[in-house]
Amino acid sequence: MNSRQRFTAQIPRNSPSKQGRHVRNANHSLAKNCEAPENDTTQAEESCEEASSMQFEAFSEELENVQNSLVENYFSRGKTKPKGNGQQRRRTVNTIDEDNSDIENTKPRMNIECNLENLREWFEVVDSYLPDNVKTQNKNLKNEFPKWMNYLLAGFNVMLYGVGSKRRLLDDFCKEILCDYSYIVVDGFQPSVNARTILQSLESRFALKTHKKCRSIVEWASLLSDSLFKHNQDVVLVLNNIDGIGLREKIQQQALAELAKGRNIFIIASIDHVNATLLWNQPMLNAFRFIWVNADTMLTYSVELLASDSKLLGLSAKTAGTTHSVTSIDVVWQSLTTNSRMILYKLAKLFYSTRQPIEFFQLFRCVRDDFLVSSDIALRQQLIEFHDHRLINKERLQDGNEYIRMTVDEKVMRAFLQEKNMLLSDEE
Repeated sequence: MNSRQRFTAQIPRNSPSKQGRHVRNANHSLAKNCEAPENDTTQAEESCEEASSMQFEAFSEELENVQNSLVENYFSRGKTKPKGNGQQRRRTVNTIDEDNSDIENTKPRMNIECNLENLREWFEVVDSYLPDNVKTQNKNLKNEFPKWMNYLLAGFNVMLYGVGSKRRLLDDFCKEILCDYSYIVVDGFQPSVNARTILQSLESRFALKTHKKCRSIVEWASLLSDSLFKHNQDVVLVLNNIDGIGLREKIQQQALAELAKGRNIFIIASIDHVNATLLWNQPMLNAFRFIWVNADTMLTYSVELLASDSKLLGLSAKTAGTTHSVTSIDVVWQSLTTNSRMILYKLAKLFYSTRQPIEFFQLFRCVRDDFLVSSDIALRQQLIEFHDHRLINKERLQDGNEYIRMTVDEKVMRAFLQEKNMLLSDEE
């Protein structure tokens, strides 16, 4: 076999000649397809369009929403809020607030009366079960009473701080040490007590008239201090909670600092708030000249708690029957005129005799017969003063009449009036 024959024998079956025939056959079939009629092409296109439309018909609405949101977001880039929606949003908020206010107004108001006698008894029981080391510590504090008095006589003022109520400790100090001195006890934890009521009490106690000459409360305190020095009258000011609600303003502490500058005024006070020292700047501290005494009595804040707005106990300083003590009522009493005192006495006598709210015109007829007021307007003005001092509450019932209720505890009012030689009932 020659070389030419061997080369021909190695050629595979799919030779170029056969591949050419396959290509020609494929081109021939493609040409036949191309020569198909145009009607078949249009029908195929229409069927494809119908299938695609049926496929996306269910998502057309979602697609529209997405496209609209994309367009809006694109053109609102860099803007803080869309235009035209602010007024609508404010209107909807206002309507919601109005609806909520209507709902709140339609809710019935529930007046819950809480008897706190059991709570007072519980406070006393807790104080009696203090550990022995705490009781010993309280006795040691009482043994330091003469030292505290020496501090006062040396020209300093005493400040008690620590855990526990220090009211009972200061009361014992007054009974044991200050019994031969002139002193005034002020319950600073009462919301109605402020520097003005303290100055009024000092002025009425020593028959001084200085408030007409001054313009501010600080100037009044300075004039009162000078007047006590001229009359050579010494007085010890016992302040329970000098950090009370009504004494926390700067002007109130400045007035007390002016009193502390006086040579005849001595102050022994207590604090309970953890941030009480923030009330004073350096000039005030220099004027007060405090000597700080640690007094951890561990006693319950019974009176202080009942006089405050305690959400835990459901108390309100405006309506609590234990808001006032004999001392706080005396402070208010000193600021009242003679007719105002008699009106308060008549009101207390009427209320505690029946323990029912007193109708306004019933009280008006009673005080008018005694020539205490000449018109109902004058009586209303006087009742506003009583209400500001939280001695009374006023309410209008369903019959349209206005009724008055005393907020002071009956035992406290009875004890106070007995000190003034006034009786709540004829049986006494």
